[in-house]
Amino acid sequence: MRHSGRVEWCRYTKTMAVFIFGFVLSFAAFGSDTGVVPGHHPLNYQGAVTDQWGEPLDGSADMSFRFLDTLTGEEVLIENHSNVRITGGVFEVPFGCGTILDGWGMGTYTSLGQILADYPDLWIQVEIGGRVHKPLIRLASAGHSPKSRYDKWLQAQDGDTPPMVLSGPVRIGGGEDPREPLASKWKGWETQAMTTSIQAVSLEPDADGNGAARALAAGVSTPAPPFVKGPMLAEVIGPVLSLPVRDLPDAEKYEFYLEEDEDEINPPRHGNLYDEYGQLFGTMTEKVEDPLLMLSEGFRSPDRTPSILADWEGIPKGPYTPPDTEGDVGPNHYIQVVNVQFKIWDKSGNVLKNATNTNMLWSGFGGPCQSNNSGDAILFYDRHADRWVISQFAISGAQAVCFAVSQTPDPLGAFYLYQVNTQRFPDYYKLGAWPDDDNNAYFIGTNSKRGEADANTQ
Repeated sequence: MRHSGRVEWCRYTKTMAVFIFGFVLSFAAFGSDTGVVPGHHPLNYQGAVTDQWGEPLDGSADMSFRFLDTLTGEEVLIENHSNVRITGGVFEVPFGCGTILDGWGMGTYTSLGQILADYPDLWIQVEIGGRVHKPLIRLASAGHSPKSRYDKWLQAQDGDTPPMVLSGPVRIGGGEDPREPLASKWKGWETQAMTTSIQAVSLEPDADGNGAARALAAGVSTPAPPFVKGPMLAEVIGPVLSLPVRDLPDAEKYEFYLEEDEDEINPPRHGNLYDEYGQLFGTMTEKVEDPLLMLSEGFRSPDRTPSILADWEGIPKGPYTPPDTEGDVGPNHYIQVVNVQFKIWDKSGNVLKNATNTNMLWSGFGGPCQSNNSGDAILFYDRHADRWVISQFAISGAQAVCFAVSQTPDPLGAFYLYQVNTQRFPDYYKLGAWPDDDNNAYFIGTNSKRGEADANTQ
């Protein structure tokens, strides 16, 4: 039977959140929460809704959110919110703080936290004013790894009928192990996600009513239910103001490694293999002259690359290979980061701050950004906002990008610190700045492919 309960003590405050796009993450001022629901924190969801003509709604409405198992389409929980305010087509709902109705799932659930513990992925169907809206919204739960999702898939198999929606990097076919050849070799296969993320979509009335949910429950694949790939909304921790960079402790000084002492980064593969003539493979290939080389000579500009104004010794790479060198120049400073340290000079090459371990910038912040010095740092000078951006990831027992923006144009001062929790391992992440002086934003793209079934880069 359905169970009804009321969470009376939810509360939340504004903080930062992050859109995990198909290709980028962008910062936006969405709500998060400091709720006191036992066993879990409420999830503050900001939604967008239009009428059947595509016009943004305004006013108040009762809303019902049905949480569906992505593998079976079963309704596992319903949460109702009364008199939700909609302004300019935008509304905010703290999931976990409404009236809870247990669905017709496998067990009795009395809170959102309970279903997040059991289900790695859910679909949410929204009713506004008693009318079903589309599309279904995807929710990806924290505390689950791709391996745990695969294990759940195995438990949910019913004969030869595959699930409508796959959870994690798995493939199905020919009775073979769906982890092969991709998933078992995938980075972060057994690492749990740190954050629960909710897909951001634009809702509109569904003329077919419960069509998507019925198709999901029936395992219909043609035509597919109108699921939408799109951004996922997740928490960002911060901002917290750092200590001034000039006051951070100096790092251990690495010695410069002689070239002959280094291992070659990309040694030749199969370097001991010879062809039938006794020559190393690849050494007998006929040389081919580029026919466009001579034509390009006349288009070379003698001043395309300006002459070097100054050069000086940077940071040694230390014991890490490759060095992952990054650097950028601003109006008055040059900053270089090499692996896990950064250093600041003026534009004449005078040292203004000795090399500092990058995670020292997060001293007092707590969590993996303070305790991890995982490297793969990226920094740049944001000329639109006249600020410096320094980042690196934290991957020792965590999945996060540590992100810092200078408080002023002076990189020797304090930085605003953030921890961007990611659903998956933030491999090869890259940064960019939105080129608008009046509406500045930062974007993070990561190589977080989840497999052929859902090959999104987050």
